Amino acid sequence: SRGLGDVCKRQIPFGATVEVVNPDNGRTVKIIINDRSHLDGGVDLAISKAAAIELDLMGQRRFQIEYCWVE
Repeated sequence: SRGLGDVCKRQIPFGATVEVVNPDNGRTVKIIINDRSHLDGGVDLAISKAAAIELDLMGQRRFQIEYCWVE
């Protein structure tokens, strides 16, 4: 995995690194929490376009991912 993009998540502090996995293809990316403005009902984590490309999720508005806070 390589570090890409922006992410927002309410419960994880700004500046924290999160590893995101697309369970359908196993692709991973590490991203940094730096925004919370894109969260709405039913959205747990919002990722950048660059991260979506790396995870092969472009063109999908909502999708399943797995993620963990990396210290």
